[in-house]
Amino acid sequence: MTKGNTKDSVNLLGQLADCEETDPARCELFIVEGDLAGESCKHGRDRRTQAILPFSAEKAVANQIFAEKGSLDKMLSHSDIKSLMSALGIGGGKDDFDIEKLRYHKIILLCDDHIELSLLRILLFTFFFRELPQLLAHKTADGETNSYVYLAQPPLYRVWMGGVEFTISGIPPTGGQYLRDDHEMNRYLIKKAAEGTPVIVKKTGEKIEGGALCLQLEKLLEFNVFYQKLGRKLIDRRLAGTVLDAMIGGKGLMRKDGRRLRDIFTDESLLGRVEAALAEAEYKTRLIPDEEQGLSAIEVKNVGDGGRVLINWRLAADVGFERAVDLYKSFLQPTPPPYLIQQGDSEIEIKSGGELLDYILYLCKKDLAIQRFKYLGEMNPEQLWESTMDPEKRSLLQVTIGNVMNTN
Repeated sequence: MTKGNTKDSVNLLGQLADCEETDPARCELFIVEGDLAGESCKHGRDRRTQAILPFSAEKAVANQIFAEKGSLDKMLSHSDIKSLMSALGIGGGKDDFDIEKLRYHKIILLCDDHIELSLLRILLFTFFFRELPQLLAHKTADGETNSYVYLAQPPLYRVWMGGVEFTISGIPPTGGQYLRDDHEMNRYLIKKAAEGTPVIVKKTGEKIEGGALCLQLEKLLEFNVFYQKLGRKLIDRRLAGTVLDAMIGGKGLMRKDGRRLRDIFTDESLLGRVEAALAEAEYKTRLIPDEEQGLSAIEVKNVGDGGRVLINWRLAADVGFERAVDLYKSFLQPTPPPYLIQQGDSEIEIKSGGELLDYILYLCKKDLAIQRFKYLGEMNPEQLWESTMDPEKRSLLQVTIGNVMNTN
């Protein structure tokens, strides 16, 4: 099968930069968020197989293109949708839709994807799901269900050794290591730290270094993610810290062998000890029944600016408290703070696990040059190619009907 003869009519629209290849199985269409990023992609792409179509998600929202279901004819009156449908080559509406005429067998959404709720991703997921579901689920020759739609994975960071943070215009166009998001950045820093920053447990004199330190810091990183999530749920991070200390701290209720998290909410006397710790921290609390679960809960009335939160079994299960307990027991309990880190001729004392993680990450960043890409348009053509578009290096996520349903 070859690409349809729509190339000339598409190019007349002045938006699509088409590829030279005519075999759809070898052709890729990048739908790119924003004109600036679109221009960089046009200059950085492989012209033989990669076509570029800029798409203005903000203009689509302003014109309410996707506001109503079943309004494909209305959508086609807008230039971006018309360009997209012409580029795909599968017809201009449901009546003349023909998946066999599809001009690209990889339709790749290149979004500002590290930004929460990327507009392009939401709008085109919705559009494909409502109007062109065959792109997300079509039968292959061997009878399997497949999708033509993919998500590119642009990086949030580029790092290299040097210790200087350059402006965008001052950074060399190629090289360095690209990191997908904050999680990848932290893992990179942790691995780097484990190579040359041993940590000493002050109480026992035990030295943690190398692979063991890397593993422990990754546990601390995961624990910190939990702690932040709990802090958001409870509005007040100090409240989160007090709850954690009462349950799994040095004299916490779960330090006793065999005692599980649910036991605390089952036994009102145990939960009462958590309430007492909160009251000592000057929170206004009371024990109340959790009728939905048949357990007990703590109501805290003076949170933040006078808000009210419940510390109950639903909260504990939702934020993954049991996993946090496992992490605490596997690192903080056998190797408790404070910690010592050798810096030149002196030692730095670190008082908590969270401070240890922060300090280690700080030390590693001192020796790195870091470029952060807030938007795709901040990447030049060479950077987009080597990080996101090069088939030999890039990472793509295939989009399925199930993926889209979970975002709608």
